[in-house]
Amino acid sequence: MNLDNLFSPVRHAVAALATRQEADTRPAVHVFLLTCHAIVLRYCLGLFTEATARRLLGHLVNVALGGTRTHLLTRTWAGSARGEPPTGTVASLVRAQAAASPGASAQARGEQVPNLRRVHGEVPLTPVQRRFTTLGGHDSQSVRLRWGEPPDPDRLRAALGRLIAHHDALRLRLRRTPGGWRQRVAEKESADPLLDGRRPPGGRYVDPARGPILRARLDGRDLTITVHRLAVDAASWDILLDDLATAYEGGPLPARTTPFRRWAERLAGHAAAPEFAAEAAYWRTPRPEPASSFPVDHPGGPGTEAATLLRTLDPAYTRALLATQVHDLLVTALAQTVADHTGRPDVHLDLERDGREPPFDGVDLSRTVGPFTVVHPLHVHLRDALDTDRCVKAVREVLRTTPCQGVGHGLAGGHAAAPISFAYEGVAPRGPGVFTRLTPETCPGRSHLIEVRAVVVDEVLQVTWAYSPAQYREETVGALAERFLDRVVALLIPSGRHTPRGRAFLDRFFPGIPATLLRMHRHRVPGAAVALVADGVVAEAWGEGLASATTGLPVRRDTVFCAGTAGEHVTALAVLRLAREGIADLDEDVNRYLGAPGVRPGLTLRLLLTRTPEGGKVVERVLCALTGRDLPGLMRELVFDPLGMRHSGYDVRLPKAATGHDRRGRPLSGCPAGLWTSVEDLARVATEIQKAYAGTGVLLDRWAATQLLTPVPGTVHGLGTVIREANGVRWFGHTGTAPGYHCYSGVGLESGAGVVLMSNAESGMEFAFDLLVELGAGFHTWTER
Repeated sequence: MNLDNLFSPVRHAVAALATRQEADTRPAVHVFLLTCHAIVLRYCLGLFTEATARRLLGHLVNVALGGTRTHLLTRTWAGSARGEPPTGTVASLVRAQAAASPGASAQARGEQVPNLRRVHGEVPLTPVQRRFTTLGGHDSQSVRLRWGEPPDPDRLRAALGRLIAHHDALRLRLRRTPGGWRQRVAEKESADPLLDGRRPPGGRYVDPARGPILRARLDGRDLTITVHRLAVDAASWDILLDDLATAYEGGPLPARTTPFRRWAERLAGHAAAPEFAAEAAYWRTPRPEPASSFPVDHPGGPGTEAATLLRTLDPAYTRALLATQVHDLLVTALAQTVADHTGRPDVHLDLERDGREPPFDGVDLSRTVGPFTVVHPLHVHLRDALDTDRCVKAVREVLRTTPCQGVGHGLAGGHAAAPISFAYEGVAPRGPGVFTRLTPETCPGRSHLIEVRAVVVDEVLQVTWAYSPAQYREETVGALAERFLDRVVALLIPSGRHTPRGRAFLDRFFPGIPATLLRMHRHRVPGAAVALVADGVVAEAWGEGLASATTGLPVRRDTVFCAGTAGEHVTALAVLRLAREGIADLDEDVNRYLGAPGVRPGLTLRLLLTRTPEGGKVVERVLCALTGRDLPGLMRELVFDPLGMRHSGYDVRLPKAATGHDRRGRPLSGCPAGLWTSVEDLARVATEIQKAYAGTGVLLDRWAATQLLTPVPGTVHGLGTVIREANGVRWFGHTGTAPGYHCYSGVGLESGAGVVLMSNAESGMEFAFDLLVELGAGFHTWTER
């Protein structure tokens, strides 16, 4: 074999990894190259056949480029891939890998070594298996193989028997009982796994109730293997075909890793653990009904009929795609396609992903056959589906912050299915050399209006669209498929945009992202509102969660919250207006303006607005004394109306007011006094300060901005404003607390980018800081104590 040809896909993968805009990828590239060299060296030493070397490199490249398949070698150095490059020479790594068994590998990583005896007995149903039972329990997958010469039926039958005995999932039995569905692993399989041109008894190739779960049909050189979906996922097929080739040639099968039964038991235990509660609450959060948002050509048509439509991407574009984060781009293209089709910015999809990354330690699934597929919902808000750069960032943020890759969705009970599902199955391996894999696995069952599956075969992206002709015309689905590929090609064109310093966090804040919702549940915050500031305007504002845990009303962009101590941040604008007009003196003893009772001597407006204990209440008294006006009317004239703050005031009976909650998420009685405002209105205060600093303010001039943004020596406080520097960026803003409420405002002075958060819980400060740290906002280090 030509070693240059063998290393070709490796060079391609390294180039792809080097172009990714992620955290430092050098450790991952280092591990990838060492593993590839180890495989090739074992081939040169005669320890691997050519077919085995090609197959292992194909697995490794596929995982590196973001496919859903996994393999033992990618897990052997799993600890190193998390950031610590392995040490030693390639030869030492080869010797270590040659000597290691899956059990030894698990021990080296401190994992629990599974019992490798034959497994049988009762098995808890996993979430994806429970989902299959709702489809009637008769769904299966098939793969067609072509052998170089007609295989010997007896050797083939024996090889299939070894596979069934080796993998416990291939001996599963499923039955319906009065108490629900139950499954077990049979001790042995008595049915003949090979049909030599014959139809099986009863016409059914696989039977999850009586067995077998796996059956093959031989027709000359072609072998079709059918396995019930109860027992396999996409990665399982790679393991099965590897083992089939080994068993047919009479070689020893690799030692088993964690049995499927053990995995199912651990998963059930994880679902009942207290630490899963916050994630479970996140997955159970009520979401808009997605199915009604996608139009159907023939409403009321039965979904039982099945049709498929195949579209392919040019090899040149496919190679370019493989040099990116493939899964992220394909999901983005599909989300844009759906948004185009519906005319709505909110897109709902169900994603089918590899679930072999467990949320707990002590398991190794690298060579375990079973249904580890995870199906979880994705909701993404695409404000402008034509803005490819923004769309990619929105989808990537949702995918990145989805807890545990969606494993917990099924454990928590989930919610109604989206109209469209999507699965990217990576790069299909060609087979171990004994036979050629003619088709990827096929799944005749369908649980969504439209199911989209993508796989790369021989450097061509193949996209299959499954639908019901009783619900959709072929022309409609064909148009969607063509638009999807057009979107993929458009996403491959570099945007050329550069995110300026201090603005990167804006590319991670989007409505409905898991990062926000998960932290709301973690800190028991019923509702929150978010506003983004960019270039002196409120770029976007939205609500998350509930305005009241009692009424169930949602938080919207105009929901009002108590600003608490942040009220003095807003009051400072009125003080500066009066000072500019000569009505107030910032450095005059306020007792000159106040009648009885007075305050301690020496207090000035400047001192009161730089965090003295007396603070905001005294300033409000001074404003009223200076003008002879009540505070609500005065603030409306001086600040609210000029800035367009339509949802601000001092009346606790304001409409659309959020209810305050304690740290356990329970509603509080009563309403705090002070300023009540919406997140968008509070963000307008930040934009006015920013504009005044640039000399374009509506209310304030540069002199006023200087008073606000110049800290008192030895402090971080300007006039009613906090000023901090983090990572070379100057930030200004304020926090506010009141019983049951918290708010946070922070804007980069030079970058012009910022965020305002308001929440209706006493744990709102912890929620805000946790979220800002997660999303990489530089101003999360603020403290006002």
